[in-house]
Amino acid sequence: RMASALRRDPNPRWIRLAIAAAAIEDARLDYRDLIVSLIVLRWAAERRGLCPRGEFEALAVLATEATGKLIAGIPQRSASEVENTVRQMTVVEWRAAFEG
Repeated sequence: RMASALRRDPNPRWIRLAIAAAAIEDARLDYRDLIVSLIVLRWAAERRGLCPRGEFEALAVLATEATGKLIAGIPQRSASEVENTVRQMTVVEWRAAFEG
């Protein structure tokens, strides 16, 4: 949801809120869902001209050790991994909205 909020309002607060929510959720349901949602968040932020690296690194310390490592690792993922994940896990129309 925060990635969609970035489409309407490219404000870094959406990145901070999403990462804080991820820290609170602490991958209790499925850590893979958390990874995908954070990768999609990174992709959306970058499409809107934001650099989310600092937010990921700064807010990772709020999480437990394991989740913090996961959060801090999102900016380290390759651009091709991010693109592939977003392509596989989102719909074309959603991605296209970031291009227009």
